[in-house]
Amino acid sequence: MNLTKLRKEIDETDADIIKLIGKRFVLTRSVGKVKKISHQQATDTDRERKVLKMWHELSVTHKIDPALSKLIIRSIIDEVVKEHELIAKEGGYHSKH
Repeated sequence: MNLTKLRKEIDETDADIIKLIGKRFVLTRSVGKVKKISHQQATDTDRERKVLKMWHELSVTHKIDPALSKLIIRSIIDEVVKEHELIAKEGGYHSKH
């Protein structure tokens, strides 16, 4: 492969990653709505621990630095919690764009 083809594949992979993150947020917004209806807290530390552990294990399996993986999922979790707090208060979610 040449550099141009590799970069094109990277760009396509990046687009796939963004689509998957978007899908994840659609699902977590639904979770936030369920939490609101059932009067659950926005934060679920047990679930967070399980997700962090799963991401760590997947990182090792796929030869990705677990510290990088943790940084990524921690950012996602923090944003999800913010959205769940907004859903609980206002019934909606925010978008930075």
